[in-house]
Amino acid sequence: MVQIITDSSTLHTVEEANALGVETLPLCVNIDNLEGRDLQMDMKDFYERIRKGQIPRSSQPPIGEVVDMFDKYKDSDIINITIADGLSGTYQSACAAKEMSENRERITVFNCRTLCGPHCVAIQYIEK
Repeated sequence: MVQIITDSSTLHTVEEANALGVETLPLCVNIDNLEGRDLQMDMKDFYERIRKGQIPRSSQPPIGEVVDMFDKYKDSDIINITIADGLSGTYQSACAAKEMSENRERITVFNCRTLCGPHCVAIQYIEK
């Protein structure tokens, strides 16, 4: 079996991704004094803050969560598709997590070199 893991730059919520058989690790997001995980926070409030001129910042999922996700599927081949390395440290962090994982020889970390749309569409068409 092949397990696909991605980050929330696909714009799938965790629930939407799970319905596709994909695991999603949400990016960390901070805007002013609001901190949370991408697509799991009050998005209405988030967008209202942007309209008021606040600038959001994001960060890759914590490396420990990535390692835990990889180890959750230690008996499967894993394809981890990440947001472009020029936009985030998510790819580099996933590569480091791979080296820390019990099943590193079965993990492929793929830098999608893009953001959102194509990343999301590609996942919908990958057959397991």
